Amino acid sequence: MDKKNKEQEQNRAMPMMQRAATVQPSSINMEERTVRVQYTSGAAVFRQRFWDEDFYEELSTQKGHVRLDRFQQGAVPVLNSHRNYDLSNVMGTVLEADETHATLKFSERADVEGYWKDIVAGIIRNVSVGYVVHRFQDVTPDGDKVKRMRAIDWEPYEISMVAVPADAGAGVRHKEENHPCIVIGGQAETTLKGENMDPKDKENGATRNDPGAQPTPAVQPAAQAPALDQRALDDARAEAVKAERQRSEEIRTIVRSVGLTDDVAEKHIKDGATVDAVRAAVIEHLAKKDDEITIRGDVRITKDEKDTRMAAVENALLHRQEPGKVQITDAGRQYRGMSLMDIAREFVGKDARGMNKMEIAGRAMHSTSDFPIILANVANKSLRQAYADTPRTFMPFARQTTLPDFKPVTRGNLGNFTSLKKVEEGAEYEYGTMVENGETYRLATYGRLFAITRQAIVNDDLDAFTRVPAKMAAAAARLENRLVWEIITSNPNMSDSVALFNAAHGNLTNALLNVAGLGTIRSLMRTQKDPSGEDVLNVMPKYLMVPAALETVALQLKAQIIANTTTAVNPYASSFDVIVEPLLDAASTTNFFMAADPSQIDTIEYAYLEGETMPYLESREGFTRDGVEFKVRHDFVAKAIDFRGLAKSTNNA
Repeated sequence: MDKKNKEQEQNRAMPMMQRAATVQPSSINMEERTVRVQYTSGAAVFRQRFWDEDFYEELSTQKGHVRLDRFQQGAVPVLNSHRNYDLSNVMGTVLEADETHATLKFSERADVEGYWKDIVAGIIRNVSVGYVVHRFQDVTPDGDKVKRMRAIDWEPYEISMVAVPADAGAGVRHKEENHPCIVIGGQAETTLKGENMDPKDKENGATRNDPGAQPTPAVQPAAQAPALDQRALDDARAEAVKAERQRSEEIRTIVRSVGLTDDVAEKHIKDGATVDAVRAAVIEHLAKKDDEITIRGDVRITKDEKDTRMAAVENALLHRQEPGKVQITDAGRQYRGMSLMDIAREFVGKDARGMNKMEIAGRAMHSTSDFPIILANVANKSLRQAYADTPRTFMPFARQTTLPDFKPVTRGNLGNFTSLKKVEEGAEYEYGTMVENGETYRLATYGRLFAITRQAIVNDDLDAFTRVPAKMAAAAARLENRLVWEIITSNPNMSDSVALFNAAHGNLTNALLNVAGLGTIRSLMRTQKDPSGEDVLNVMPKYLMVPAALETVALQLKAQIIANTTTAVNPYASSFDVIVEPLLDAASTTNFFMAADPSQIDTIEYAYLEGETMPYLESREGFTRDGVEFKVRHDFVAKAIDFRGLAKSTNNA
């Protein structure tokens, strides 16, 4: 390198940068849990107010311009939203990569599973790459007012799944995260291999000048880029100012919510910290303040004081709502009798002095407080208990399963193998056949939103956190019950285009609900044949399902009565269980049904999404209203699988 070009080099402090990238859905491998992404295209990105000036940044994708060592060493993680302060934020790793594309492999941890499913479903599509630039080349065309800088030596550090891709105009972040970067003016030649640099030069960001290194050809000037007109430049700067104001306000809100002074907030703002970084610092501060871990000679760790307090408050609130079901604990006793407002003030702490009730409630329900977590836990426990307590009468005769996703699934109904055939001495065995039918169905999602405002805290409305989610859970259980019984009452067509209950299926009669009628319907079920038509299945009815109007008659048939004549004997007493379902009355007060045990033969199958066999409650800090918003989501489906395990009588012989 000549003296002139040496003089054009400048040492700069650069932060880790971020860029938006894209997932390639067609590359998803479900078995390996991998997906291919294009983490850079090298396109120019406008950077605002960097080194006191704006510029376009290009990433060179030529071989030798991207340091791939970290990829090759398996040292590049897949993170959750660029969060690098906790191992729980590591979602996976980069298996292999080149200058533009990378293959991501996702962890099988339970806390990652939901994200992986969303990626597969196309819900999470955005990727962002974090990288460090070691050397820039100034390739600004003559006459352009805005500089164009090409990264000719840069290094990817991590790839993140993000809700919104990194802002292309983002500025400096953590001051302590800056890295040395050499900026070359004009068309200077440069040696790009990091391994040829002296370690001291790397550390200090000095000019590379290794006599043994082989210089690469000079970087070619960039294609002429259109000059940025003044209006576009003003708009871009206005957007940058707006984003900076929003960042500053969010940082101040986070810092104030935990009782720290504005000086702390101003320091983070001045250092260029991101909102996520400040939130991480606040969490670390709270952890150091609240966590008291006692280590003794036997290496025992006491329970976290914060967790103990949260559990005690939850217990007190649940006991207050249902004292007959929830016993008060010794820890919860200290919070017994406290209103929601009292508990909110407890969590706000000394900062509550001078605040009115609405201010205290708003501060307590902020996402960085433990109070909304407690309320969400109370709501979730109320939901689960109510769901379990709500009767669902279909469960004895239906079969439960889970599905991994929302794709259609076909349940094969395999008939018995054809009868064994005698094999003469020296003769060959003949192949038997299997007769298969299939019923297809897919999961559906049901849900509702509800919100709990600050006013509920001020008014001490505990029902909002217990009875509302409980009622929604009960509604979810009733929904399941209705969907299953609608199959019975609506008599849908099966895959053979014949109705579920039909004379062609051999499971429909008009027998009366009496001893003789039971004999008729039981005979229909016992003589059912497998799909091949060769073997009699001898299906044994176990459940008699009746509307409420027939409950008395059904229970009389089930009862053991000592008869004085053989004709008065009820041979079916205690041979079946009675299921009374009022939903049947709406369709008919006379029809009755029988079902086999689902362990003997398929009847109706109902399914949940894998890992969520009951309603799922999500919460977030209110956006459209002050308070906490809750979403109850339930994934469920039911389908008749085999008509042979069910029979119907119109009861009008």
